[in-house]
Amino acid sequence: MLPPVALGDESAALFATWSLLAALYWRDGRGGSGQVIDVSLFESLYSLLGPLPTLAKHLGHAPVRSGSRLSFSSPRNVYGTADGQWVAVSGTAPSRAVRLLDAVGGQKLVDDERFRTPAGRQEHADDLDALVAAWIGCRTAAEVERTLGESGVAVSRVFSVDETLDDRHYVARGTLTDVPDNALGSVTMQAPVPRMSRTPGRIDRPGPQLGCHTAEVLRELGFSDAEIERGASDGSWGVG
Repeated sequence: MLPPVALGDESAALFATWSLLAALYWRDGRGGSGQVIDVSLFESLYSLLGPLPTLAKHLGHAPVRSGSRLSFSSPRNVYGTADGQWVAVSGTAPSRAVRLLDAVGGQKLVDDERFRTPAGRQEHADDLDALVAAWIGCRTAAEVERTLGESGVAVSRVFSVDETLDDRHYVARGTLTDVPDNALGSVTMQAPVPRMSRTPGRIDRPGPQLGCHTAEVLRELGFSDAEIERGASDGSWGVG
């Protein structure tokens, strides 16, 4: 599935940011010199594939489309609940896999020869996934979260974006912040990440209103105030 956001742009921006900081440290803190930083969109995304290229090269494991499952560990997926919601469950760590098996089918499932080892669970991933999906499909999202959470299984309901706006964890963390805006009064957007104790980040303002810097730019280009005013009055350009 293609992500519904500009993932290439976002990931490349993160790589560029920490590369810039490393280059500044090398230049200013270690007596180095300036350097060119080359960041590409596709390589930023490709680096997020983790071990997949290595496995393909040396072990011949050609990954195939697997949705929310992993090609090297099981169980791990997103499952529909009885009340029409979705929960994400991960049992990729052996200890968590055992806890999930116990919660879903008790000791009988834990002792099932197909699922006793990581390799066995991966070999029989379809069977295991079907068992987990059937168990979750008979329960509400709240029941699944409570039961698996109490068992020490990694589980979370899948939130829609609007549900995150009032989620108590997001609110407590200050994940969203209101930024003053001349047109709307304020604009809600994500707060800076990460949090820094001595030099915390902040957002002073959202993007500028269309045309608010037109006069300033035109003056830098050599236009007089009279020319700018005349252009604004006859619609030649917008001046904020």
